[in-house]
Amino acid sequence: MGESAAPTSSGGGGGGSAVKAITVATATTPWLDSYKAIVAEYEKATGVKVTLQDFPFDGLQTQQITAMQQGSNAFDVFQINEGWVGQFYGQSWMRPLKEIDPSFEWDPGIAEFDGLGRWDSKLQITSADGEVVALPLNGNIHILAYRKDLYDKMGLKPPTTWDEAIANGKRAVQEGLCKYGYVTRGQGAPGGNSVTFDFSAVLHSYGAEWIDNPGTDWTSGITTPAAEEAAAKYQELLALGPANPQTIDQAAVIAAMQSGDALQGHMVVAIAPQLENQDKSNVAGMIGYAPVPAGPERRSPISGAWTFGVPAGLPDDRAKAGLDFMKWITSKEAQTSWAKGGGVITRSDVLDEVGSEIPQLGAMRDSLADVHQGIRFPFGHALLASTEVNLNKIVAGQSSIPDGFKVIADDTAKAVTEAGLG
Repeated sequence: MGESAAPTSSGGGGGGSAVKAITVATATTPWLDSYKAIVAEYEKATGVKVTLQDFPFDGLQTQQITAMQQGSNAFDVFQINEGWVGQFYGQSWMRPLKEIDPSFEWDPGIAEFDGLGRWDSKLQITSADGEVVALPLNGNIHILAYRKDLYDKMGLKPPTTWDEAIANGKRAVQEGLCKYGYVTRGQGAPGGNSVTFDFSAVLHSYGAEWIDNPGTDWTSGITTPAAEEAAAKYQELLALGPANPQTIDQAAVIAAMQSGDALQGHMVVAIAPQLENQDKSNVAGMIGYAPVPAGPERRSPISGAWTFGVPAGLPDDRAKAGLDFMKWITSKEAQTSWAKGGGVITRSDVLDEVGSEIPQLGAMRDSLADVHQGIRFPFGHALLASTEVNLNKIVAGQSSIPDGFKVIADDTAKAVTEAGLG
């Protein structure tokens, strides 16, 4: 990014607060370097010093929870993974943005990600008409990565359904073009969101839900014919990948694509730079990107995005400085610069402009209208603790689909009750 491309303070931030130094929490993510670069542009444009404190994924959650429980005001800006949204929003740990700035309005150029930054405190859900408590920072959603050179050899277009993806994968393997026809995660990650996240793209495409009607009916929706059909289809996808799919994590998915062994797989947008890295990938420049395939009901790329917001309890001047930073980072000028520097941006208007130049962002642009939220419930951590273990058992053949889903449904009912929602 050249200096001439750096946005000015007119994008919002810096000038409206007397605070000249802020501390921003973040995670050690694949996109951290590009975030540091755009933060450096913010510092140059505004004169505000930013201490960007990065922690491992779980460590970031712990640090921010501790800051709230101790009232330490250690950070001016929190960074919230989608899986933590129900906890942080539901505990009122995020200060509503209109409370900081009564004139604040959601910029229509910023994508909503199925209500990710808004919270309905009465229903305890993210909602399109909820109160704005955060802004989307990183727009990680599912897209399909595929070997465009091999698809060209077969005379095929990218698949639009799971059945097409499976048929294309089988053909590519039969013709000796690749070792694996499809790769996706089968490994559970206790405390994380691994197989649950990737399976959800199939689950919701069959019209099934983890919860029947969040906010009004917290009954598990997983013990349905549609959910079981989705799980069977996911098993078909996994069967096209490496042996022992219960051991396949994100690193293994990336490695299978980078080595040239795999034809295709659905994964988050942020993985694309690793596939295009000529020092690490044998297939750099050979990868195409498209929206994820659809099931019988719809296409359902899952949002695995990050938000950022201002912690409750900060003095007003620090809260204003935090909001200024957020508004600048999500401005059109900053997002354009960040996109060109490898960021997974959150503005739909910028995606419209750069999507033709940056293929993975083009696929993201074409997927935004279909985005389905990830697990954002107040009891999300407890639900994931069950889904990661029990989906992994199903994948490993240690449990049948009906039996595994019954355990998840029972665990969900318990979690709902413990959260006071039952």
